[in-house]
Amino acid sequence: LDRAFPRDPGPRVLTQLLGGLTKAHALDLPLLVMSWQEVRNFEVNNYHYSAMITACARTGEWKKALQLCGSMSQNKVECNTFSFNATISACERGGEWEKALSPFRAVPQSKVAPDTVTYNSTISACAKGGKWEEALHLLRVMPQNKVESD
Repeated sequence: LDRAFPRDPGPRVLTQLLGGLTKAHALDLPLLVMSWQEVRNFEVNNYHYSAMITACARTGEWKKALQLCGSMSQNKVECNTFSFNATISACERGGEWEKALSPFRAVPQSKVAPDTVTYNSTISACAKGGKWEEALHLLRVMPQNKVESD
């Protein structure tokens, strides 16, 4: 990577690189690129993290998705709705309904506003885990939180 990018190529190029690598459904190379970015002190932003978390969701790597989501704040990268939704989706796809609730419950403490996707992914995770009471509760509170159900 150092030969290909002797200078900082900028966040846009790195976003495209990570996006292309994550579409290959493998995480090793994109994770290496993100580590390289951090070591070289190149900007790592929420687009980079979101691309990685989305790849984790596609590959069922819910633990890695939670880890990446948690490391965003440690690296002074602001979480957004997309990164929260992708993390919840990774947990939902991994059959980890309890873990899906963690990022969902963190949303109020953050500056992120939950949207329909946030609720739908969390409700789906609860339903797949047989937690119908929790799923119904989330469905009931959506209008109170000004989120429309679909």
